[in-house]
Amino acid sequence: MRLLAVVTLTVLVAGATARADDKPEDRAKAAAESFLKALKAKDVPAALKAADVPFLLPDLKAKEPKLVRVEKVDAVAATLKLVVEEKGGPAAVGKIQSLADLRKKIGDGEEGKNPMVKAIFEAGGDGGFLVSLVDETKGPAGMLLVRVKGESAKVVGIVPSAGPAKKE
Repeated sequence: MRLLAVVTLTVLVAGATARADDKPEDRAKAAAESFLKALKAKDVPAALKAADVPFLLPDLKAKEPKLVRVEKVDAVAATLKLVVEEKGGPAAVGKIQSLADLRKKIGDGEEGKNPMVKAIFEAGGDGGFLVSLVDETKGPAGMLLVRVKGESAKVVGIVPSAGPAKKE
């Protein structure tokens, strides 16, 4: 009986330590990897488990880069079905940038007033991250917006790439 109590206590302490060491950027990366893996497998329901609404999607009909805020899971699912039908696509997760650091970098300048940037900050929240995606040639393939709240991390957007991404 004592052995069982010691083993149970050890497992609980080890689990608590693992969660305490888990950094928000690690949770963001894991959510992005899970989402990307599901898309590669053409498994929209699994991708939706790693996602949350509101979800930002690029407006492919707009002449200038623009993000559309989607509030309903069914609409996100319909768009993701189109994404998985495309050939190619992102191969891996690249660099991770916190929205807090990005906000500091941008400051009160013109970039911060851009509607697309405002939408990213609003959907991603204070603890959010932009996770770059790279293709087979390690070139930029867009970004995922990940919102981290407490122990939870969910993909809340697909953002067109603004520059080169490097695989970590």
